[in-house]
Amino acid sequence: MTELSEKRKRMIFAGGLVLLVALSMDFWNWTSAVPLVLGMPFWVIWNILIVLATGFYFLMFSLYLWRN
Repeated sequence: MTELSEKRKRMIFAGGLVLLVALSMDFWNWTSAVPLVLGMPFWVIWNILIVLATGFYFLMFSLYLWRN
């Protein structure tokens, strides 16, 4: 398998960043009642998942794109 070019890697990571920012705004949940998940409001679970995804994203960024 061929390795991705540096520009292609940057585009993929930029797209991932845009996706994470868009998902962090829970616009789909603004007007609805707050359901409970595991005894906590859903927005708390959502924020925990976004933080974990951001940590994983930064790990992948630092492994594959960070320059020495």
